Amino acid sequence: MPENLLTVSETAASTGLKESTIRRWILEKRITYVKLGRRVFIRRVDLDALIDSSLVFAKKKVVRIAEKKSAADVA
Repeated sequence: MPENLLTVSETAASTGLKESTIRRWILEKRITYVKLGRRVFIRRVDLDALIDSSLVFAKKKVVRIAEKKSAADVA
């Protein structure tokens, strides 16, 4: 099997998810997959794309003017 193709169990192990979750995502077509005969594989590049699209960015902290003034008063 080529290195760029992962089995469902390998995909689950590398993401920390259950195999049933990966299989459900396949049935729901939430993840792109390759079907060779009866076997199902996930391309590593598609798994990476799924992870990248699921990225949630942290909020930037907003410093209010009142906080700046109180910090200046303390110093």
